[in-house]
Amino acid sequence: MLAFLDDAASRAATTCERALLNKLGGGCQVPIGAFAEVKNGRIHLNGLVAHPDGTKVLRENARWDDPVRLGEEVGETLLRRGGDVILEEVYGEGFALPQQP
Repeated sequence: MLAFLDDAASRAATTCERALLNKLGGGCQVPIGAFAEVKNGRIHLNGLVAHPDGTKVLRENARWDDPVRLGEEVGETLLRRGGDVILEEVYGEGFALPQQP
């Protein structure tokens, strides 16, 4: 009954943003951001992780057709570029990454 309310582009963008935040173990203690939008049939994602004091800020963006894979790939790139260090400094050793199934 509610299918008419679904907007595929909004759903894809939200799914992509959530995938990035999940990859980074998003929480309220560290600035982590994700903004996705669909343009010309492709999802564009901008991701960010920063130290709370602003001394380290990492940004990454990419385009892809698969929202989950895009979010995870951008999250992984941010971690490899030093996001893991930022998150460990904020959350403490072993708490930077979410538990993997």
